[in-house]
Amino acid sequence: MKHIYTFLLLAFMACECTGQNQIGVTTNQTTCLVFPTAIRFVDRGSPDIATMQTKEAETMLLVKALKANFSQTNLSVVTNDGKLFSLIVHFDSLPTALVYHPKTYIVILTNIKDKPTETAMLAENLLLDRRHRPLILKRKWGIYASLEDIYIKGGVFFFSLSLNNKSPIRFDLESLRFHVSDLKTTKRAAVQEREVLPIYVSGNTTLVEPGSINLFIVATNKFTLSDAKYFGVEIREQGGGRHLKIKIRNGHLMKAKALK
Repeated sequence: MKHIYTFLLLAFMACECTGQNQIGVTTNQTTCLVFPTAIRFVDRGSPDIATMQTKEAETMLLVKALKANFSQTNLSVVTNDGKLFSLIVHFDSLPTALVYHPKTYIVILTNIKDKPTETAMLAENLLLDRRHRPLILKRKWGIYASLEDIYIKGGVFFFSLSLNNKSPIRFDLESLRFHVSDLKTTKRAAVQEREVLPIYVSGNTTLVEPGSINLFIVATNKFTLSDAKYFGVEIREQGGGRHLKIKIRNGHLMKAKALK
């Protein structure tokens, strides 16, 4: 109950910030995140921040810095209604807000009740693995998007993707889109396209700083493709024109590495 009283005090005394994807935290004050529905899973990008959930308020997450001036990191939160919230966390000695209501989510997760913890753990572990020679590489104006590898376990594919920013301009992601489409179409033929919703997304899919490489894992239900189809990964830049598309063929899927 002590944490509830602390939260209520902060709610009345602190400035409230709504709908942001960046939060500042400090060592001597607690920042509170309030989500639309109950929290199911939390992942910290760094051990320099601490998080705490309370049984009394299942939609509330308390966040605090464990040391001053830590390097910017991220925080991923999955809620019971299948939404994944990805937030950037930085150190702020004097936060302008202590209560946040995140409203922007990256993807809508499907099959959230089917062993989400196992899928999440596998995705997080795969962030540590990176190929030296990507399977597919696309580039545009200093941004390099690549398919690093494909893994499979049971009925789930894990696509390892990376974004390398070799330009002097920060790359802010507007959206990640996944679909199965026709490989070739005539001018008169209608494009046949089917949206693919990920089960889980791991890693920083918000921005890529100049000179940085972001690796992220996308988990989907398993599928195969005909020779006339491809699995498309579309990466769009917010307020810019550096949009990229990776086309994954059935031959790539057949070479997926089995996870134990």
